[in-house]
Amino acid sequence: MDIFASYNSVLQVIAAFVIFIVGYLVLFFLLILCLLVAEAIRQGVIFARASLGTPSSQPADALVAPALASTGHSSPFGWAHKFTGSLIGAHKQH
Repeated sequence: MDIFASYNSVLQVIAAFVIFIVGYLVLFFLLILCLLVAEAIRQGVIFARASLGTPSSQPADALVAPALASTGHSSPFGWAHKFTGSLIGAHKQH
């Protein structure tokens, strides 16, 4: 009778571990699903803003694409002034 009790406790530990792993996998997939839904809602809002907020004479791509200003400066990696140029260079151009 003691041998069945020891198998029973081992089976309970294995079942608890399997339930623990399955629970975390379900939580992970739900997190991925929520992120996909949030991204779909964000893309829908961007599309609605671009299509409803523009007159029909302008293409919708003109509002979605970011405009980067060229500052004429060189940087060691070539990308740093593109970001700061669009923020700072816009005031200098107008």
